[in-house]
Amino acid sequence: MGAVLFAAAATAADQPASKGPTVHSDALPRPTAEQAQWQDYEIGVFYHYDMNAFKPGWDHRKYDDFPKPEIFNPTRLDTNQWMEVPKALGAKYAVLTATHGSGFMLWQSDAYPYGLKQSPWKIGKGDIVKEFVDSCRNNGVSPGIYCHMRVNGWWQVDHPGFVKRGQGGDDALQAKYAAAKIQQVKELWGKYGPLAEIWIDGGLPDPKAGYVLEGKVGETWQIIGGGTCIGHKRIERITPVEVAAVRLNVLKSAATPLIRKLAVYHTQAS
Repeated sequence: MGAVLFAAAATAADQPASKGPTVHSDALPRPTAEQAQWQDYEIGVFYHYDMNAFKPGWDHRKYDDFPKPEIFNPTRLDTNQWMEVPKALGAKYAVLTATHGSGFMLWQSDAYPYGLKQSPWKIGKGDIVKEFVDSCRNNGVSPGIYCHMRVNGWWQVDHPGFVKRGQGGDDALQAKYAAAKIQQVKELWGKYGPLAEIWIDGGLPDPKAGYVLEGKVGETWQIIGGGTCIGHKRIERITPVEVAAVRLNVLKSAATPLIRKLAVYHTQAS
């Protein structure tokens, strides 16, 4: 193998040098100091703290059994003790879910009435985000904050960020939700100093975006389903229809749609 490699190298050396363009190292893109620092963190820790810590087995889509903010009342909360985990792991940064699926806010906010202001913990004046960020810095861990955008149980918002449990159709309510989320991110990114990680889960969708699924019946195309989608989407049609072909019509999209597969399954009625 060594002989083969040597022969290949000798042959290459006999060839005339390439006269392609010379690229100076100063012209190559380089990471910023902040990007290089983030890469050097390597290991991070993620803390999820939400209503289901106080109501085991509950999830944010159980809208008819939604917990009141009064149950969020920790008795032994110690964010300094939390730092034992990243320090033991050698992790250099940690991220806290400031608000996740329930929509409960772990800081003082007037974006809507579902957070620590409505909790009995510290007489409604507690701020877990601040305590977490301070504990990180006091223990040599860089802090990060997470904010969920496209799911919020209190608002009955579901993927991909639409009101009415993900169905949308109410532009005024959608605009109110968007304003509340914008207020949240302004507070989170503006009140707690430099952050190692800003994690925004999803975005605020355009209520006019969407698609329709059409079926060819005879010589005409008829709408047989529709909605909005980010990722996998399943449409169940209860009323049967016989079509010769199907097509997907994207009405409006925030980016160029990428459609990997469109499949139709026929299910016999029981």
